[in-house]
Amino acid sequence: MKLNMSMVEAYLKGCETESNIQSNTRTIRGMRFLTEGSSDYTRDYVYVSIARDYFQDPQYSDALILASGRNHIICKGLEYAELVNEVLSAFDFYNSAERRLGRLSAQHSPISDMTDVIGRLIEAPFLVFGIDGAFLGGSHVDKLPDASLARNIRELGSLGADIIGSRFIDDSGIIHRDLSTKPRATRGPEGNIAVNMYLKDSREVLGFVLCFPLQPQDTRLAFALEPLLANFLVGAREFTDGRSSHQALHMALANLLHGRSVSAESKERIEHLMGPIQRLSVVLVRSLQTTNRTQRILLAKEMSDLLPHCVAAEINEAVAFVIPERMSSKLIDQTLERFDPENAAVGVSMPVVGLEQLTLAMRQAEFACGSASGPGVRYCKDLALPFLLRALRAEESAQDLLHPAIGIITHYDTDHNTHLMETLRAYLDARYNQVEAAKSLHVHLNTFKYRLKRIEEVSNLDFMSKNDMLYLQLSFELQS
Repeated sequence: MKLNMSMVEAYLKGCETESNIQSNTRTIRGMRFLTEGSSDYTRDYVYVSIARDYFQDPQYSDALILASGRNHIICKGLEYAELVNEVLSAFDFYNSAERRLGRLSAQHSPISDMTDVIGRLIEAPFLVFGIDGAFLGGSHVDKLPDASLARNIRELGSLGADIIGSRFIDDSGIIHRDLSTKPRATRGPEGNIAVNMYLKDSREVLGFVLCFPLQPQDTRLAFALEPLLANFLVGAREFTDGRSSHQALHMALANLLHGRSVSAESKERIEHLMGPIQRLSVVLVRSLQTTNRTQRILLAKEMSDLLPHCVAAEINEAVAFVIPERMSSKLIDQTLERFDPENAAVGVSMPVVGLEQLTLAMRQAEFACGSASGPGVRYCKDLALPFLLRALRAEESAQDLLHPAIGIITHYDTDHNTHLMETLRAYLDARYNQVEAAKSLHVHLNTFKYRLKRIEEVSNLDFMSKNDMLYLQLSFELQS
């Protein structure tokens, strides 16, 4: 493992130290010794030397110095050999922890096993949450300075949907900065600083971690360790075992919606939540202004808890809900109560049966949601036929392939001053009901029947052929 100076500083916490750490990247992979006047050194090493060789201040006359790049730690009260042994022990300590975490992750051990190791690396409260805010494990939780968070963990086993968004605010108190896959320091409503970041595997965000520094050096250490620890935590059983109640359900649902493979256990969980096989709809909700992922996760969790047989996943800056078709209107109403209707685009799929068709429904919902740039609720069923017709009209060859009867009858009417085309359109509009069509033209039924017979004779149109009638109707639509 490569170290940085904050990790070395944390290991030397029992010694009398004074640090100046400006660049805190993990680059150190060994130790070297500085000599007076030496200037040839690299950030890949931490250098040990006598402080008086570099500082004129008499208070450092008996001190030692550790230096790496622009960073240094002054150590007092230690002999040279003692400091060297302490630094070598730091390498052994962190490398041993990394090997231990690597084995636990490879074995898909529980998060609690990993936080036992993490608790020895950092003494500040370190918490691991699922993407929906469920508390999965942590170390030094008894030292947690945030009272409301401690209460929710104790009573609900969760960060709490009521406060999840308020954990991630900037110094002005505005929730406009989202979590990220890199460590970020934010401030809670009680003034407590939290260093947080997402836990992400190669495809999906699985959860997040929060570290509440108790000392300034804890903040630097959290920034150094969280990315390293995140690489191991995503391998924990809670995230990898499809039978785990803490596995990120949204990840399994997102995979289903995108047509990816899903474990049998995860599929069974979704089927159990959805209830008996029924007509399902996918409702995709996208905010046109807010891009805060934490808020989307809140919406997904809140609706899933509120409505029975509803599961949700945060996907591509939107929230995809899978819900029984009969409940989709209620879901949309409830969602728009939480969104400004002028700030929400909603796409609703056509109904499908069974989880196997969710990929199709997801594509339909995305099509409906993206069919216009502004806000509104759009149903794929209402948009599908106009879309297909527009696509066909865009084909230059489409006009060349219209039913030949249209051209033949049009010319016949022109040459003979008849009304056969008007008759044909009335017949199609009346859904092949001759009585209704005759009434719409204000002609006698026998007159109407005679005209239909004349249409067949002139154009060779077969009114008894379903294919011929479908071809004719489609040609009329493309012609309009």
